[in-house]
Amino acid sequence: AGSGGEAGLARYESWLGQRTAEEPALLRMVAVGILKTEARTESQARSEAIRLLATDGADIAEMTGTAGAGAPPARALASTGNDQAVSQVIEELKAGATNKLAAIDALASSGSPRAATAIAAQLGDPKPEVRAAAADALGRMQARGAQERLRTLLKDESSFVRVRAAAALMNLNDTSGLPLLRELLASEVPASRLIGAEALASAPDATWLETVRDLTRSGEPTVRLGAARLIAPHDPALARAVIEGLASDPNPAVRELASRTMAESSMGDLKALRRLLHSEDAFTRVRAAGGILAASR
Repeated sequence: AGSGGEAGLARYESWLGQRTAEEPALLRMVAVGILKTEARTESQARSEAIRLLATDGADIAEMTGTAGAGAPPARALASTGNDQAVSQVIEELKAGATNKLAAIDALASSGSPRAATAIAAQLGDPKPEVRAAAADALGRMQARGAQERLRTLLKDESSFVRVRAAAALMNLNDTSGLPLLRELLASEVPASRLIGAEALASAPDATWLETVRDLTRSGEPTVRLGAARLIAPHDPALARAVIEGLASDPNPAVRELASRTMAESSMGDLKALRRLLHSEDAFTRVRAAGGILAASR
């Protein structure tokens, strides 16, 4: 793995031979090698690879100044909790960052106590996608101090913002937006039902499970994929069948999304994750490697 992620993977699989059981400690070394390979290049998944390495305790300083790649962007470092980078991204956000969604996401992942205040300030942004991203981030962060402001967004002019605010409140055990989410869950439009199901995933009941299972049979590939991701913790066999079917879809974009979803919903299956390390898609490789690190701790 020290010679590169692909070299480590090839050597591991040669050693594995006909063995039916994976060796977690060795596969973990391979996963770290894969992540370092992505972190040292201009890979589209570089920021995520750096975050996963930092979360695992690796020294990400060695990822800077490598030929072919500049220093990790501040948002990538902020997402690992780096205090200096968090300050930089907060200032970037205040100054009207060119990519506010990425900045909000990085701060939400940082775990910094200063992040919630900076993100809450974006709830009044003129762009609905920014307001929605801020609401979603505050819900993920369990920012209880933002509940009152999130409730005001239940009357936002944008339906997208209203739904994200309702979902964020659900994550905070606040049912103020529950009527809106239940209305979506009963919609005749599959995409709307999926949005409602995603928002209510933190409180699944019999109706929710029935709806999600029904969505795995939708005529829309992306809806089936989203439903498979939701049903995975409750019915892994069904989720796997849906995702594997979409992995051979004629649309390359659908196949790529399916491989990424497979990496996210592998439920610690080391053999499945190892196979995904061969993917041509950088995000799939990185998420599969991250799955291996989580499963082998």
